[in-house]
Amino acid sequence: MLRYLAKRLVYAILVLLAVSMITFFMSTIAPGDLVNAHLSLEGGQTAYKQHTFSVRSAAYMRSAERLGTHLPLFYFTVHPIYFPDTLHRIVRKEERQVIKQLLLRNGNWQQVEAYRKNVHGLLLQLQSPQYEAMALWPAQASNDAEFLLTTSDTGRISYLMNSISHTIPTDKTDLQAIVQKLTSSYERIQNTKTNVWKLIPTIAWHGKENRYHQWIKKTIGGDLGLSLIDGRPVKTKIHEALRWTLNINVVAIILAFGIAIPLGVATARRAGRWSDRVISSVLFAFYAIPSFWLAMLCIVFLTTSEYGSWLDLFPTSGVGMVTDGMSFWERLNIRISHLLLPVFCVTVGSLAYLTRQMRGSMLRELRQDYIRMARAKGLSERVIHWRHAFRNALFPMITMVGSAFPAAISGTVILEVIFSIPGMGRLLYMSILSQDWPVVYAMVLLASCLTIGGYLITDLLYRWADPRVSLHMNKA
Repeated sequence: MLRYLAKRLVYAILVLLAVSMITFFMSTIAPGDLVNAHLSLEGGQTAYKQHTFSVRSAAYMRSAERLGTHLPLFYFTVHPIYFPDTLHRIVRKEERQVIKQLLLRNGNWQQVEAYRKNVHGLLLQLQSPQYEAMALWPAQASNDAEFLLTTSDTGRISYLMNSISHTIPTDKTDLQAIVQKLTSSYERIQNTKTNVWKLIPTIAWHGKENRYHQWIKKTIGGDLGLSLIDGRPVKTKIHEALRWTLNINVVAIILAFGIAIPLGVATARRAGRWSDRVISSVLFAFYAIPSFWLAMLCIVFLTTSEYGSWLDLFPTSGVGMVTDGMSFWERLNIRISHLLLPVFCVTVGSLAYLTRQMRGSMLRELRQDYIRMARAKGLSERVIHWRHAFRNALFPMITMVGSAFPAAISGTVILEVIFSIPGMGRLLYMSILSQDWPVVYAMVLLASCLTIGGYLITDLLYRWADPRVSLHMNKA
């Protein structure tokens, strides 16, 4: 038993590591720039953009170092042999992507780096104090130069360079010289083509000083990062949403399984009778009703006086307002009145399916030879159903219990949005809409952990339901 658990835990840890890597890399390719998002939270994106390029670059670098985005992505990187090992030092995400595109297309790191430095040098000169009091041309040329750092399109780059050259007055010989140097460096990039041998991949080792290592270390310690919307810790936002999802889904799961199991056994015992046909018809009707449509019907008919004041039984949405001076029973009454309809919709949505699964599993067991043998021995139907057939018929339900763990945490997105419940489902929905990726991927990682834990519990429940199930893994 202990040996089996140890093996399963090792496999679970390996799977979690794989899931964490997938989650991490998905978060790095998500739209947007993490550093810019945090800078906009700290001082406002508008105020940040009003500073000069050098001030913004310094602020960006400080924020990147604080967030760890200045480090390499993983313990090692695999890239073409002509790529530098220090490409991660170009911290700005947009700029790094442009450099990668230029390298992949032309493959000359020295000239690409010279081109990037010439753009930076031109920006520093244009935004120097000696040109601050001049007309609009320095600002226009600066905007064009900054656009050069965000595009790898050949036509766009040529257009921007011509615009810069024509915008800067001809008497500004120092700036015109930098522009000429910039143009020459880009022409040399264009004239260089990647040789086939340069496509050979190489591996660069970075050690523990990488983004994934820092991220997984913080995640294990409970630090899930900060929200990109309000700057609050992701852990706090998930904790606040989790209580409402648990309140709804745990109660719904207990009710669904508590009703479905005995109801499935009862209908299986009366298979073919009128009671079985009536119950099956009602369950099929419930199963055919989409949960979101049932939720809308409940809101229309049971939370308003549109069809009679006697039908206005429940609050429309939300979780209710409670104050510090309220007693426990007053708080409970408010919460129950607001959460009863969501619990009902979640329970009905799964009750029909679970009952049909239990009924089908029970009927399969009742047709087995050992059941006929038990009847031949003269055992009562009650003993045959509950002591012999029931435990074996539980296997499909046990599998569903294991899958219920992540479902209880991840929440019911549509129902929580309809009823305005601030739970995990609504938090996930709002985070995706607002591109709050730290929250989204933290919830994905949490759901993965619960799924693996649920499967482990499922295996243990299998052993409890049927002692014939061996916990030892096959040597094959």
